[in-house]
Formats: sequence, C-alpha cells, structure tokens
Amino acid sequence: EQTLPPGNYVGIKIEGMVPTINYQIKVEQEDRLPAVPSVPVTVAIGETACDLDPLITEYNTFIEKKYIDKTEEGYKEIYTQIKKLLDKSNCENNSDAKGIASTIVKRYSTFQPLLMNITLGEDITITIIRRNETNTSDEKTWIFKYKTKDRGKFFITYGFAFAPKAWEPDSYYTKELAVDSFSIQKQTSPGKLEFTYSPTILFNWVPTAKINQNWNLCFTAGVGANTDNFAVLAGGSLLFNQTIGISIGGTFYSQNRLYGQYNENDIVKTTLTDDQLHTSIHRLNAYIAIIFRLNENPFEKKSQ
Repeated sequence: EQTLPPGNYVGIKIEGMVPTINYQIKVEQEDRLPAVPSVPVTVAIGETACDLDPLITEYNTFIEKKYIDKTEEGYKEIYTQIKKLLDKSNCENNSDAKGIASTIVKRYSTFQPLLMNITLGEDITITIIRRNETNTSDEKTWIFKYKTKDRGKFFITYGFAFAPKAWEPDSYYTKELAVDSFSIQKQTSPGKLEFTYSPTILFNWVPTAKINQNWNLCFTAGVGANTDNFAVLAGGSLLFNQTIGISIGGTFYSQNRLYGQYNENDIVKTTLTDDQLHTSIHRLNAYIAIIFRLNENPFEKKSQ
C-alpha cells in the first residue's frame, strides 16, 4: 500500500505489458475501463544483420507462444535487453531493425487516460486484469492499493472547564416571617468571578494542512464531570503546538431552578429545603477551559 498526495490525476501508466494480451484497469467505486487495445502479433526483421536481430527473433518467438506460456516477466527480459542495445548497437545502417526495436520498446507500456480527483482521507484501489476471452483460467489480476493522508487528526486534551454561576438560574430559600409563615426569597446572586468547574476531556480536530503550525483554531467537543454533575461541552479551542491551549464554548449540565408552582415572595406554611424548592434541569451555559495534551489520562486511577 502506497501513499498518494491529493490532487487531480489524469491517468494510469502500465509498464510491463505483453503485446497481444488484453489488459483492463479498474478503479474502486468507478466504472470498469475499456481494455487496452491489442498490438500486432509479429514484426519483421531487417534485411541487414545487426546485434538487435537475435533479440527481435526472440521477441517474435515469444509473441507466437500460446497465451498461457506468455508472462510479463519473460517479456520484461526481452524488453530490457532490446532497450539496452538500442542506443549502442551496430545497426546504424539498418534503420528497419532500429525502428522495429523502438516499436517493441514503446509497446512495453501504455497510458490509460482517466480523470481522478483524489483528496485527503481516501483509499484508492486500482485493479489491472489480464484478459483471455477464450480461457478465463489464464486470467491474471494485479491489485494496487494507495491511500492519501488523513483529512486531519483528533488531539485529546485534558483540563478544567469553568462555567459562570452568575448565568445559572437564581437560587431561593424560605425566610421565616412568623409562626407557620415563611416567605420564598431569592438568595444573593453569585459574584462575577464565581464558577462551577469540572475536570474535562476534550477532542480537538486539526486539519492535516495545519498540524505543523504553531497556533491552531479548531473545533472542540468533549465531556466533563465532578462529584455533583456531568457536563457535555462543545466549542472552539486555540492550541499552541497541539499541546496547551484555551477552549471556549457552550456546556450542558444539570442546574437548579425554582419549582414552577412557586414564585418569589410566595408565602408558605412551613420551611422548605433546597430539594423541595428546586428542580434539576439540563441547561446551556458558557464555559472557558484551560487544556493540556498529555501522554496519559491524569484523571485515571492507577492500580496499586
């Protein structure tokens, strides 16, 4: 399996083709391509002898073999020898032999036009089939697998998320007015710097093209929990070298709200506890988190 860079590809080149044998190319999830056209069965030998002539004769003998006796490896040996001699042979006066040898070399490979737009995160399978229309047992298949780099990578970070208590629903208590008379009153509002916090695990998505950058702004989602609550978080993170950063977004977690049957300043006959006054609801709040990428989960308990 090999790795390909993304981009627009215009075709596939096949090397090592045996003339007179039909080849076919298939790309996974694409229509099957037409077979590569056959080439003439034999070529003629030049009238003037030269050191290319024996190889051309060997080529003709190879072409005349039965289908099953022909192999790409056998043809490659002939092709290699002819190509090696072509530029330094003693056949300057025999243009026919050199022309025939050049034709043989050219037939060793073919180019099949095929427009492909390959992007990141793809697996590509190319199948080349050697066809024998009269005897399918002689067919041979080559499968080549390629892949491109992943579209991006998730980085797991750990940290602490803080949600402002000032944006949570108001809390209430019962204030005694007289015997068997209590008023429902709002508690003092939390200060601007009071927060609900929880340890968090966040997943940060960084595209491949930006992984090597010092600073990355990326999408983030994860969970948080403390002894009293469980939270789901989503937002954005600013990471420095995918190791430390700040995350900002929204978080859903359980918050207390006054029961609908009560209102502020209502009079009741008995004192009410927090559980009697409030109901638990899951509500959105903002958060800010300081996050780190570590080699192991810092919140995981280690066995003794």
